[in-house]
Amino acid sequence: MADMTGQALLNVPGPQRTTFIQRTQAAYAIIRDSIGAQRELFRKYGPIVSIAVGGGTRVLSSQDVCPGSVILYGPELLRQVRTQHNTFHQNPLTGALHAQRANTPRLAPLNTFFVSLWGLHEDEHRRHRRLMMPGFHAKRINEYRDDMVALADEVMGRWKIGAPINLTQEMKLIAVRIMSKTLFGEDVGGEGTRIGSVLEQAVSQLANPVTMLLPHDVPGTAFHKMLNLIGEYENDIRKLIVRRLAAGNDQSDVLSMLLYARDAETDSALSDEEVISHVGALFAAGFETAANTMSWTLLILSQHPQIAADLMDELDGVLHGDAPTIEQLQHLPLLENVIKESMRVIPVVPNVYRSPGEDIEVGGYLLPAGTEIITSTYYTHHMPELYPEPERFNPQRWESINPSPFEFSPFSVGPRMCLGATFAMMEMKIVLAMLIQRFRLELLPGELINRRGFLVLMPTSDLPMLVNAQDREFERGVGGVVGNVREMVDLVD
Repeated sequence: MADMTGQALLNVPGPQRTTFIQRTQAAYAIIRDSIGAQRELFRKYGPIVSIAVGGGTRVLSSQDVCPGSVILYGPELLRQVRTQHNTFHQNPLTGALHAQRANTPRLAPLNTFFVSLWGLHEDEHRRHRRLMMPGFHAKRINEYRDDMVALADEVMGRWKIGAPINLTQEMKLIAVRIMSKTLFGEDVGGEGTRIGSVLEQAVSQLANPVTMLLPHDVPGTAFHKMLNLIGEYENDIRKLIVRRLAAGNDQSDVLSMLLYARDAETDSALSDEEVISHVGALFAAGFETAANTMSWTLLILSQHPQIAADLMDELDGVLHGDAPTIEQLQHLPLLENVIKESMRVIPVVPNVYRSPGEDIEVGGYLLPAGTEIITSTYYTHHMPELYPEPERFNPQRWESINPSPFEFSPFSVGPRMCLGATFAMMEMKIVLAMLIQRFRLELLPGELINRRGFLVLMPTSDLPMLVNAQDREFERGVGGVVGNVREMVDLVD
């Protein structure tokens, strides 16, 4: 079916939202709590649903024309949308803000911020991905092991037995330091960590729903703060690029690799703007996913004493208190299964965005070109036909299941699968193995633990934890968790 202009109409079922205010409120609800908003839509309309029947909504699209928003889940639908690379495009993660990039000089950093591979398509996407791949080969990733150990040990060395920590902030600090060292190298030291901190703050402002809802460059607004931060980041990286090029190609960090990369097929290189864009995206994606996955995992373990005890037995038997070597990581199956199960029940990237470049049928419905499609990793991971008792945290299930990449996709799947997936898994295994052998973290009572985030799923609280020496008293601090975290994973009362 088409309207009088010849454009296909969005005919996917969904709730009636006829006014601009209703459609804006619906889009805001998705940004504020995508898990809760999607639950009601899927329950009523099935695995493919419009935010508003007939369209007229826009959540993340940077397209000039966006007929509407569709949300879907399930492996077959994910297979279609996430693998047809030339048909289904991804947009910059700044969404509609990206369209403002040419309006004023202050907005110019939106040309690069959170664009990277997300804003590239077809041959150009493939060329950039080829240029970036050498930084994530297994041999290079393994070389980061010693830095990961040293930086994690330095942060955890400040913790005091019997004192509380803000777990979310401590995991962010470890991840920021690891990403800063990996991306910017030894020679920038504290400067790299500062640049990473600026990027972290910019990402936090982007994740604020008010930034998207009120994109006005007025002092005091979230959008104004974000522009200040990404402008500061861009200036710092430009200075660092000048120093790197002057020093020559003798550095092992990712920034240097990108500056000197040449495409084997075309002999082309990346521009400074493209390097700035890729470095920022790599930092934000790598830091946010690792930090929040480790935070959720440690929270869940604190409420599952038998699993924590079994994991401690495995670590003690293989590592004897030491940080794992690369070879030893292959002999810690329960550690890997704990992380995989954590990423299943609480995938920190709960949604993946796509947009078709042409009218196309998906799930039996015709989607007009430009329709924004939100594919739900979270609800695919919680399908009972794929994972019996889906809210139950059960690492043992991984001993007998081998889901397809479309049934389990914490790092996405297909041509746009996360480049840093192997790096992130190694980082999380090393940090968690070190921490769990050294400490028992006990959740302090009375904290409301809710989720937030559309692009990245994170706790609303800092997850206050009491630091104990590893005494194997895993039953202490179990129970009494309040908040909508309990909708995602079963916890004891």
